Amino acid sequence: MSLRIRIVAASGKLFLALGLSLGLTGTAFAGYLGGLEAYKRGEYETALEEWSVAARLGDFRAQFGVGILYLYGRGAERDPIGAVGFFKEASARGYPDARYALGVMHQDGTGVTQNFAEAARLYELAAWQGMAKAQNNLGILLAVGRGVERDPVMAHVWFALAEAAGVEAAVRNRLRIVVELSEAQLTEAQRMATAWSPTAAPEPPPEIAPEPEPAPTPPAEDPVAAPVEAPVEAAVEAPADAPPPPPLLIVPAP
Repeated sequence: MSLRIRIVAASGKLFLALGLSLGLTGTAFAGYLGGLEAYKRGEYETALEEWSVAARLGDFRAQFGVGILYLYGRGAERDPIGAVGFFKEASARGYPDARYALGVMHQDGTGVTQNFAEAARLYELAAWQGMAKAQNNLGILLAVGRGVERDPVMAHVWFALAEAAGVEAAVRNRLRIVVELSEAQLTEAQRMATAWSPTAAPEPPPEIAPEPEPAPTPPAEDPVAAPVEAPVEAAVEAPADAPPPPPLLIVPAP
């Protein structure tokens, strides 16, 4: 099937989106904040030093920050492969910005072998967390059938959510895909977009992990049952790509 729509993607450039927290202490947190302030001043080597310490302690914000510095060669030589490693660490802890970054790198083949199925998987993880740029890019892959089965209805859903979050490119993308939908399909897409809500959040960095609530003391006569852990579901591998799909037309927004 020929592609009759021209999809415009959100800018592929990754921006450092690191939140601030106040009134907290700890080595990892201090390193993260110190790196953030240095980054804002353009002192990238200092930022790299501070974030590297926090990253080793498991702070996903610092891991993402180090990845950004390596990706763009700020404070160190440009090292996309090294950036992938740090993004993977942050992604494993659920950080949507890192998942989006990895998705872009797999989509473009930067630091990794180009893999649209993996890009779609990472975009979907971040999209369900409310990451608007990932929602838009996932919509693109669904619209053109790259790495996933082509699905104009779901593409419209993700474009609509990204549009509501302020991604300008998603407005044009949604208008280009809506012409393919029947009235029933459009109604269903709108229903799903309205009912959608984020389903996951990243794990808190070590220094802001919430204190566990004390377990209630059971009566002396009642035995204490061992906690039952939910089984870990195996990851579902993406199916092998079908015959070569049509070219992916992604035009970076200005």
